Amino acid sequence: SFQYDGTDWTSAPSINDGREMVTGWGASSTAAIIVAGDSPGFTGATEQFDGSSWTEKNDLNTTRIQGGGAGTSYTSGIFFGGRTPPSTAKDETEQWDGTNWTEVGDLNTAIRAVAGFGTTTAAISAGGSTTVTGVESWNGSAWTELSGTLNTGRNAMGVSGTQTSGLVFGGSPPVTAKTEAWDGTSFTEVNDMANSLYARGGSPAGTQGAALASGGQPSSPSPTNLTEEFATAP
Repeated sequence: SFQYDGTDWTSAPSINDGREMVTGWGASSTAAIIVAGDSPGFTGATEQFDGSSWTEKNDLNTTRIQGGGAGTSYTSGIFFGGRTPPSTAKDETEQWDGTNWTEVGDLNTAIRAVAGFGTTTAAISAGGSTTVTGVESWNGSAWTELSGTLNTGRNAMGVSGTQTSGLVFGGSPPVTAKTEAWDGTSFTEVNDMANSLYARGGSPAGTQGAALASGGQPSSPSPTNLTEEFATAP
């Protein structure tokens, strides 16, 4: 793992279970959580970072990957959607209290590789499952389908912001640089990223006008270590 200081990336302590396609959030680079992934083999493993080390915590109840996440604390958040082997989309939502995962209200539509942003009690699920444009809103107990949709349906997007002021960027297919801003009602296209990539690391603790995109996969051939900052409110 690596930490970003606004200019450079520096090495940080390694996670306990190396894996891909994880979901994560947190308050800062010293208070973060990651969950699920493929290591290889799907895992519900959860790890918490306190700024000096990663600690293994209790696993998800339903093992899956490519779920959406939302939360601003490593002791509180939700994980939703995703897929189980080989490629079955799921609608389950689980809530994290710092110790255990508890099953709560399901999504209205089973979805994988979805964009999630917001908090434990106020979150957004957008896109996913190849080219879906749909959006659902979470109020702490239930999901509601919204009329506002993505302008470009896609999955594996980076995210930043809150339930009423969010940002999604990148994604596929096709691999894109498109960026859209969410105002609580609708998505508006704003400036594209410099690079067309999917599966980028986002900034769940960031804002709509101050977001970070790191790494990512182009259409071919290899993943990148590129970093981009978004600093213009729509």
